[in-house]
Amino acid sequence: MLISPEGGDPATLADVYVNGKAVQVPKWQGWAKAARKKLAELTENLHFPLPNEPLEPTLLC
Repeated sequence: MLISPEGGDPATLADVYVNGKAVQVPKWQGWAKAARKKLAELTENLHFPLPNEPLEPTLLC
């Protein structure tokens, strides 16, 4: 959800990408980046490193 710093109604994609309206960083983003970094540190010496990109759905079967 795209929330403006002033609050109020959520912004639409057009508000943000076409009109340049500012949005807040999601509260979970800092946690998610820190978790990804920690996971990369814990798995850096494994034979099967984590991919930098999400796996294709066909590769998960």
